[in-house]
Amino acid sequence: MPNITLSMIIKNEEKYLAGCLESVKNIVNEIIIVDTGSTDNSLKIAEKYNAKIFHYNWTNDFSAARNYALSKTENSGGYVLYLDADERLSEESAVELLNLTSINKLAGYNCTVESPSQASGGTNVMKYIRLFANHPKIKFEGKAHEQIENSLLENGFSIYDSGIKIIHLGYDVSEEELKMKARRNLELLIKDYEIKASSYNAFQIGQTYVVMGELLKSEPYFIFAAKNKNLKISQLAHCYRYLAAIESNVKNDLDKSIEYLNEGLNISPKQPLLNVIASNVYLRKNNFILAEKYARNAFEFNSQIIGNHSNDFEIKIKNEDLLNHVLNVAMLSCNVSLFNDYYRLHKNEHNESSRNKLLLLFNSVFNNYSIENEIVELAEKVLTIEFVPAFVFSLNNYENIITRIKILEQIKAKYPDDIRILNMLGNSYLEIGEKNNAFNNFEKSFIISNNDQALLFSLITLSAELNLIDKLLMFIEAAQDLFKDNKAILEKLQNIKAKINTVAN
Repeated sequence: MPNITLSMIIKNEEKYLAGCLESVKNIVNEIIIVDTGSTDNSLKIAEKYNAKIFHYNWTNDFSAARNYALSKTENSGGYVLYLDADERLSEESAVELLNLTSINKLAGYNCTVESPSQASGGTNVMKYIRLFANHPKIKFEGKAHEQIENSLLENGFSIYDSGIKIIHLGYDVSEEELKMKARRNLELLIKDYEIKASSYNAFQIGQTYVVMGELLKSEPYFIFAAKNKNLKISQLAHCYRYLAAIESNVKNDLDKSIEYLNEGLNISPKQPLLNVIASNVYLRKNNFILAEKYARNAFEFNSQIIGNHSNDFEIKIKNEDLLNHVLNVAMLSCNVSLFNDYYRLHKNEHNESSRNKLLLLFNSVFNNYSIENEIVELAEKVLTIEFVPAFVFSLNNYENIITRIKILEQIKAKYPDDIRILNMLGNSYLEIGEKNNAFNNFEKSFIISNNDQALLFSLITLSAELNLIDKLLMFIEAAQDLFKDNKAILEKLQNIKAKINTVAN
């Protein structure tokens, strides 16, 4: 059996420690645990696995504690695997780990660390060197987010990718717990940054502020990291992703956001979150072709991450969340083909009832399906203001005029001053010959808009057809005021007005 040491630092890890040690108990020869002040049952758990336990006074420096653990390793000529208590070696990785460590050479191996996130519902997928040949000169660096790669390279090690997978449970906690961890790390990261401002430290500080919800504080660090091109490509792409999101979601500068998106997509075109942000930005710019392109890209690239990825840092979005994003783009841009392509993948159990009803409503209207009365009534309940414009627009092509009117009346009850609803109702009533209802909706719309020329002429025509003389004169006067600089139209309006007065007298 190859000579492998498991190297760990812990403090109060009784929740996770047994699971970690259980995952490697039949693989490693030696377990080194450095405790920095546990007051729970962590050490009792470690003893059950015959771990060698050492105590270390915490100095706010993760690398110092890691290096102390390395100094206690006795497997000269062997390998070191380092894990945190909230990590587990995947079952399928055992064979490869044993094969790699059976060869004695100066090597470090990138391992894939998959971190499910309770807060986001997605999974972070990162590559870290977690396995390396034991060597007395190898040292970790960095007070937080400690790194071993520079030390390995400086000492003549070769770095290889491996298929070893580690499951990290530390992100699978509540948002508040994540913020607590971020606050703990921030002070250490800033101390490192003040000593030596590196792009890697800047990137980590930026990410920490993002976790803490302080996006604007993260911005200067991402800008610094992006300017210093010695970052890994995947990290550089995420810098641009964060900057693009800040510009679009916080500063509302879509053009600047697109600049950052282009930078990020040029170096990492298959990053799902970059494509999600791009689809949202182009949707807001009413560029529906690009909104569709990036929405489709996001869904396709997201499915390729786990099991077949090459970047050092990827984030896999929860599948149903990404599916809902694509469907949102389809609904908000009235893109029937995009909607139909992804609605068939939709599973009712993944969404709350109101979301499923909203999707059903759009599906019925997009595809001219018969809508039952109870679903028509739901239009008033499930349509939020975000989706009203697109839904109303999509009703233009809905062939059942009576049902269309029923739906519009339901929505109008909730949004009585929405011009789009009023105008479509007016036109729909005209289609079935109900001119009075058409007039009432057009009139209310004109009072709100007060400058719609086409609407004004429709009201003049309807007033005349309905013999509403007072209304007709009022709208003619409004038209005269609106077209006061157009002599031809003014002359026609004056002739109409004269004829009305002649008839009236």
